[in-house]
Amino acid sequence: MKRILVLLALVGAFGVTACAASPTPVTAEQPASTETEQTFTKEQLAVFTGQNGQPAYVAVAGVVYDVSNSPAWPNGNHNGNQAGRDLTSVFNAQHGDNRMASFPVVGRYIG
Repeated sequence: MKRILVLLALVGAFGVTACAASPTPVTAEQPASTETEQTFTKEQLAVFTGQNGQPAYVAVAGVVYDVSNSPAWPNGNHNGNQAGRDLTSVFNAQHGDNRMASFPVVGRYIG
């Protein structure tokens, strides 16, 4: 009888220790990561000329726009201005306002 009590005490102690030592399951989910804004250097933007299968991106006032689907930008060219560049000074001189607002924003230009 004494052996049974000792055995039960050991099993009980082991069970408590095992439960306390087991890791607590993580039930809270991490918040969904927010999409970080893509940034473009001068060299990175230069790839997106609208030629050779690339989309046509232009930077104006620090914002990079996708002009690929615009009939005004065939092959990434608009009035002699090629996509893949910062065209802020060109657009400010020609348009005076931001006519780019209708185009999808793809990121930020950091030069």
